[in-house]
Amino acid sequence: MNLGEDSKNLLKKLYNEINKEKEDQEKREAKHGDLFWAVFQNSSNQRRESPVLIISDDGDTEDVVILKGTKNVNRPLLDVELNITFVNKNHKTIHKQTAFRTNKITTINRSQLDNRCTYDWKENPNKKEELSSKLKVSLGLK
Repeated sequence: MNLGEDSKNLLKKLYNEINKEKEDQEKREAKHGDLFWAVFQNSSNQRRESPVLIISDDGDTEDVVILKGTKNVNRPLLDVELNITFVNKNHKTIHKQTAFRTNKITTINRSQLDNRCTYDWKENPNKKEELSSKLKVSLGLK
């Protein structure tokens, strides 16, 4: 009976190690257009989590340039809304309408990336153009 528990624990440990390696690889390979949950410290040193959209694709192995996501659409001329999908810590699939702020561009370390999120860019190709256009407006290029 003890052997059965030991086997279960060993399988669980191997499963967790494989998942950790997969998550680490996803963070290392994160590129333009990828979505993740990310972990931040706010000015009061409180932990904050939010979805982010990676907008850099320069091969930097340490950092990524991102747009922060929020549930509130405050600036329709600058915000791009996407219905993202992710799996939470309880392994439940969640669909969440998120506004990405094109005027909130920042750099974070890849270690701050947490769970990968998904969005079907092929189903909504106009969203890439909207994102590009609004980024140009927020940067004063248009």
